[in-house]
Amino acid sequence: MSILKQNPFRVPHAANLLDTEIDSFWVDLGDEGGFEQIFRPASLMPMIILGGKGSGKTHLMRHFSFELQTIRGKGNVTDVIRREKYVGIYLRASGLHASRFEKGGEHSSAWTNLFAFYVELWFTERLCAVVGDIFPEGRREAIDSQPFLEGVLNLFDQRPFETVESWEMLVKRLAELRRQLDFAINNCFTATPPNTPVLCSRGALIFGIPQLLASTIPSVFEGIVFTWLLDEYEHFHATAQKYVNTLIREKQQPATFKVGVRLWGIYTYETFSNEEVLKKESEYEELQLDQRLRSSDAYPRFALNIVRRRLENAGWSGSDDNMRAAFEDQQTLWEQSLKAWGPNEKRPWLERLQKHLEERQNTLGPLGVTNSSDVEKIVACMKMTSDPFVEKLNTFLLFRAWSKKKNLLKAATQIEKSARTFAAGAKGSEHEKASSKFKGDLVAQMRRNLQLPVIYTGFDDFVQMSSGVARSLLVTLKKIYDEALYSGERLFEGRAVSGSAQSRGVAGASEWFFEDVLIYGEDGLRIRAAIERLGRLFRALRFSEKPSECSLNSFSFDPNSLSADSSRLIEKAVRWSVFIPQGDRLDRNTRRRVSSSISSLVSIPSTSMSTSVAVLGLRL
Repeated sequence: MSILKQNPFRVPHAANLLDTEIDSFWVDLGDEGGFEQIFRPASLMPMIILGGKGSGKTHLMRHFSFELQTIRGKGNVTDVIRREKYVGIYLRASGLHASRFEKGGEHSSAWTNLFAFYVELWFTERLCAVVGDIFPEGRREAIDSQPFLEGVLNLFDQRPFETVESWEMLVKRLAELRRQLDFAINNCFTATPPNTPVLCSRGALIFGIPQLLASTIPSVFEGIVFTWLLDEYEHFHATAQKYVNTLIREKQQPATFKVGVRLWGIYTYETFSNEEVLKKESEYEELQLDQRLRSSDAYPRFALNIVRRRLENAGWSGSDDNMRAAFEDQQTLWEQSLKAWGPNEKRPWLERLQKHLEERQNTLGPLGVTNSSDVEKIVACMKMTSDPFVEKLNTFLLFRAWSKKKNLLKAATQIEKSARTFAAGAKGSEHEKASSKFKGDLVAQMRRNLQLPVIYTGFDDFVQMSSGVARSLLVTLKKIYDEALYSGERLFEGRAVSGSAQSRGVAGASEWFFEDVLIYGEDGLRIRAAIERLGRLFRALRFSEKPSECSLNSFSFDPNSLSADSSRLIEKAVRWSVFIPQGDRLDRNTRRRVSSSISSLVSIPSTSMSTSVAVLGLRL
C-alpha cells in the first residue's frame, strides 16, 4: 500500500471541488443502469431532485454538466454531446441573485418582471459560455454568421443593440446588459423598481437560443436536449421559485430542467400559469436521492467505491480487505477476549439477575421460586465461565421467560441445556436465534455493566451508519483520519487505526452532523428536545434486562392521533433529514397501519455499533 499524500477526505462537499475532482471522484451506482438511467439527463421530462444535505445532489448534477462532458470528451466534446444526446448547463441558485428582487407592495409585479429578465440574461450568459467552448476561436463560422447572430437579436422584443459583428461581441454585449441591470438593482433602495426596460418576454432566450442552435447548426445540435441544471433551488424565495416553476411547466423543446433542492427547500409549486401548480408525473418527475440510495442493495458497494476512489486519488492502492483492515475491529477483539476470562472475573449480569430474584422472591411462588435455594439454582444454571457472552445471553432468555410468566426453575434448566448446544456450535437452538438478533444489544449491555465505553469501530459499520448519505461517511472518515494523525497513527498506511481514534472520530462527526442539520428558532429547539427525549427512551429500552425489540431504532405513531402542531413539527423534522421516514407498516398489537420514522441525530448507542446514533445520521 502506498503512502497517502494528504487526508483524502478533507473536502467532502461537492460544491468545493474542482471539475477535475468531480470527475476523478465520480462513482456510479451499480444497479438499475446506474445514475444515468436514474437521472435521465437527455429526457425532456423535467425532474426535481430532492435530498438531504450531503446526499450527493450537487455531485450528481455537476457530473452531467457540460464541464464534465468536456473532460469525458478528451478534446472532442462534440462527439460526447452527440453520443450522450444532451448538453448540461449547470447553474447554482443564489440568494444573492433572487433576494434583491423580493419586494412586496404595489410594485411586486414589476419586480417579478425584472427578476424574470435577469434570469433570462443569467441563463443566457451560461449558455453562451458553453457554446463558446463547443466552438473555440478559429472554429466559430457557424455562430459568427450574421443569420445566426440576427436570429439571437430577434429573440428580444426590443433589440438591445442594432447589430453585432461576431459571437465574441454578442457575448460581451449581453454581459454588459446584465451588468447594467445589476447596477440598477443594486442601487435601488426603495420599493419602487428602477426604470429599467425589460427587453424580452419570459422564456424567449432560455428556450429560443436552444431552438436557434438546433435549427441553424444541425450537425451538432439536431436531436440534442439542452438540459438546464439548476442546483441549490432552496436559495430562491417563493416568488422566484414560482417563476422557475412556470418555466418548467411551459418549457419548449429542445430545452428541459433538472432542479436540485433540499427536502425542505420547495416553498411553492405554484406557477404564473393561471396560478396552477406543477403536477407531479405529468409535468415533472421527482427523485428523492438519499431515499433511493438508502433503499438500494448496491449502496454498501457504492459507498466502498466512493472511499476507494478518494484513496486512489490520494496515492493509495490496495484491496477491499486492505481497506477494511485499516480499521481495528475493536468489538470483535473484545468479544474474543471474553473467551479468555477466568472464573474469578467480575460478572455483573449474574449479580443483577440474583439481586432481581432475591428482591422479588416473595412474589415468585407462582413461577416456581419459593426460597433462596431456588434462586441459587437458577443463577447456577446461568453460569458459563468459559464464555461470558453466552452467560449474558442466558440471563436475557431467563428475563424473557420471566416476562412470559413461565416456571423459572424449568426455564433455567432448559436455558442451560440450550447454552451447551449453542456453545458446541449446533444449529437451531434458542440461543442461536436470540444471538442473531440481540447480540449487538447484549454486548453493549455487557460493556455498560463493566463501565466500559460503547464501541464505534469498523468500516462496514460506518457505511451502515451513513444511511444513504455519502457525505456523512466521508466526514466520519475525515474525522477519524485527523484523530489518528493526532495520536501518531496513520490511517490506510499499514497498522490498523486504534478503536479509540475511531470512536473519537465518530464523536466528532456526530457533533458536525448535529450542527450541519441545525434547525433555527423555536421549532428547532422543540425538535431537538423531542429527539433527546426519544434518545433517553430508546437508551432505557435498549439497556433494560429484556429489550423489547432488537435493533431498536424506530418509532411508529398514528398520524390521526397527533395535534396539528405535532404533525407540523414531525413533517419539518423529516424535511430537514432529522427524521428519516421508513414507510407505513402494521402495528403488531392493533394491526392498524401506522407511519414510522427513524431519528438520525441523538448521540446514543443503539442496537449495535453499526446502528448507533452517535454519528451522522445514522440511526437511533
